[in-house]
Amino acid sequence: MNKLAIIWTTAEKQVFDEVIFPYLYNSKEQKWWDDLTLIIWGPSENLVVENTAIKEKIKLLKEKGIKILACKWCADNHKITEKLSELAEVIYVGNSTTEILKGNYKVLNF
Repeated sequence: MNKLAIIWTTAEKQVFDEVIFPYLYNSKEQKWWDDLTLIIWGPSENLVVENTAIKEKIKLLKEKGIKILACKWCADNHKITEKLSELAEVIYVGNSTTEILKGNYKVLNF
């Protein structure tokens, strides 16, 4: 099984709009990968809850069947856990990320 995880930590909207979103969307549509996961971690979490256009794109990715995770520790720290949980599975991502890195995933970091 071909698995890809994208770890998104930056708060750069342009990176999401021009790289992360189109790549994930097209990966799903074109069946480039069997399993796709987006990990929203750190500064990117604030951008997600503050930007309506990004929220809509995250919802679309989720509807397409892409797994969306977000860091609970960061979300709690920024007091955005409730808002973020509407868009992603908010968990302590350290263990999940470690399993991805040790497992059979390819990883892109932004």
